[in-house]
Amino acid sequence: MRLVSSSPAQYGILLLGCLLVLLPNTAECGRAENVDEYALTIPFPIPFPVSNPNTIVNGDNANVGEFPWYCVFAGGVLCGATLVHEDIVVTAAHCIDGSVPPRLRCGATTTSNGVLVDVEASVTHPQYKDRELANDIAILKLANPLSIQVADFNTDEAVPAGGSEVTAMGFGRTEPDTGGGSQSLQKLQMEALSDAECAATFPDYEPSRNICVDENNAGICFGDSGSPLVNDAGLVLGVASFVIQSCDSRFPDFFTRISTYSNWLQRSICSESDNPPDADCENVGDDDGDGGGGGGDGGIIDIITGCITFWIDLCGGLLDF
Repeated sequence: MRLVSSSPAQYGILLLGCLLVLLPNTAECGRAENVDEYALTIPFPIPFPVSNPNTIVNGDNANVGEFPWYCVFAGGVLCGATLVHEDIVVTAAHCIDGSVPPRLRCGATTTSNGVLVDVEASVTHPQYKDRELANDIAILKLANPLSIQVADFNTDEAVPAGGSEVTAMGFGRTEPDTGGGSQSLQKLQMEALSDAECAATFPDYEPSRNICVDENNAGICFGDSGSPLVNDAGLVLGVASFVIQSCDSRFPDFFTRISTYSNWLQRSICSESDNPPDADCENVGDDDGDGGGGGGDGGIIDIITGCITFWIDLCGGLLDF
């Protein structure tokens, strides 16, 4: 599997480390079997302004008031978020990897309605890893509290069950290969797949990190990142993270699994909010996340692992041209 490419600067640093570790041995670029079959693609934040008035890919217009806790980045890049406390929203870490939006538009069903609110601060999960999109979750602290309905988030690891109906949403691109974002909030009913089904279509699937969902010829697309996945009760189950190969492809779409990070999310609300929910802050559990994105000093093993990933990624990229 070829992962999302790093920046040139990251490649330069890693290349130097690889040369120091691997020399005097030489590495020959060769395509590993099926290395590009599962090319991973972030549904990346697309620039404003939005320009596509069509109807997420093959979705429908959301009704006014249907998702009052839905927020969209207002300016800079296009991503979604969910109001989970009066002054806290949850989004994807890759949406704010490099820049934080100046403000959000919450309760919006079009690009011109809803409530505008400034963003004061951000907190990314400490084990977020951009290459693997591990622990792809973050919060934004709003400058002022909002008096609109907040969303509840899931804490049950057994939810959603395979085969259950879920809803994705967003202002992202409505055509797989062209256009900007939608001018209206789109929604799409999808089916949650079982862990076995997810692993069968994507061998690197990590059930502790992700939920995978599917719908024929439809799905999340560029600009839908950070938007929620909910069940019929409006419970937030996931955060839009990545697709494989392209939008509406034969592969499922992947969301960060909220239940895995529910303790981290609750602790973040308790530590960052100007008005934390005291009753929910007394007995918050230990840190969570699967550690797949852990940083820190991993020593020689981490360097060698990084080198292997680097050469696979570099060689695969060269052979793609």
